[in-house]
Amino acid sequence: MNLHGHPQKTDYKDDGSDWPILSSQGHWRPGNDMPSTFPIIPIGISTADPSIAHTHIDIKVPLFGEITGPLKLNCTIKAFHTKGSLSGIYSPLGQIRDVIYEDTGTSTPPSMIGDPMGVKQWNVNFIFDPHLVRPTFPPTNTVPPHGWFTLDIAIKTFFDNGDILQVEALRTMYSMLDPTAPEVGIPDAGLQNGTACAVNNKRFKFPPETGLINLYGSQMGQSFSTTVGMIPLAPIQEPWSFAGFFYSYAQLEGVPSGKFKFPDGTFALRKDLDLHNGIPGIDIVPSQHFQGNTSFSNTPIIQHFGRNPMVREMI
Repeated sequence: MNLHGHPQKTDYKDDGSDWPILSSQGHWRPGNDMPSTFPIIPIGISTADPSIAHTHIDIKVPLFGEITGPLKLNCTIKAFHTKGSLSGIYSPLGQIRDVIYEDTGTSTPPSMIGDPMGVKQWNVNFIFDPHLVRPTFPPTNTVPPHGWFTLDIAIKTFFDNGDILQVEALRTMYSMLDPTAPEVGIPDAGLQNGTACAVNNKRFKFPPETGLINLYGSQMGQSFSTTVGMIPLAPIQEPWSFAGFFYSYAQLEGVPSGKFKFPDGTFALRKDLDLHNGIPGIDIVPSQHFQGNTSFSNTPIIQHFGRNPMVREMI
């Protein structure tokens, strides 16, 4: 398979063994019954808080590859310190079919129940089919005949406390279904690969005057963390520069009555983190404080220069 315009590589191996694995994760507190260490431990390293649970989608895809037809893909779903259960995987854009869970050998998912004190994981195979249409009215194509597009894979975690966390893995590839068709160029926001998270908080209630329904907890909003542009696909000898965006918005932003706003927070870019073993990692750029509702348009670009051969985790 050819890569489209990548400065390091021109093609992938036929067996797909060199496709990169990137991990998309969503973190939520409280995700179990363990006591929180916040605010005793400073916010900058609070990702090691034992009350925080997180969900992975670790997916292997031909990033920036030229797609000519359906692809068989696989991913690993992980639940860390999770008191609750997980849904099966799905594509919000309706881009996948023939999902097979290795534990059952069928399209029926196993009992995906987390361990509040440990890690559980499940392996899944599926077909990404660029010819599928999104089940809207009228139906829409999410993959153009020719040009850049995003694969969107998601899973939901249903915590026993009533909260719901949705984690989406966003991966960029290039369609060559019909090279003679007009090309869909690079989006204005750039080539983004990353994670989108949405949370339904059972304890937060919309005021009645907003007219919003408190069903299965209130969806408070979404947050995104993405790299922008080409990232390394092989070991590098010189520093590699790429940009990153993070942003968030709340459902009630701009509603005069009962307006909700995400709490202010800290953005950190870290290396060598291993949260499964309580290692929060080391900041490689200074932590930055931002208001809770940070829009894409006013988020500063985070430039990262490093020698890491692969971006493996986006939190």
